[in-house]
Amino acid sequence: MKVVLAGAFGNDINPQSAVEIGLLPEIAMEKIVPVGNGAGFGAAMALLSEKIRSEMAYMSEQIVHVEIAKEPIFEKLFLQFIDFPT
Repeated sequence: MKVVLAGAFGNDINPQSAVEIGLLPEIAMEKIVPVGNGAGFGAAMALLSEKIRSEMAYMSEQIVHVEIAKEPIFEKLFLQFIDFPT
């Protein structure tokens, strides 16, 4: 598993702190990857390479997007398991 953090959120968050409070899963820090402007970078790559477009098409079929805000139990579990250090 890899956690990819995009945009300003990904650039500005401290991964270790996010893991400690339960915002991110407890995985090795090297598996948490900030990518900056992922959408812009990906668009530029796709424009410049047919091979990259092919790889993106394959990868897009492997990705699972979960809209957690629409999950009825999310808020309850989030508040239950978030662990702010004292």
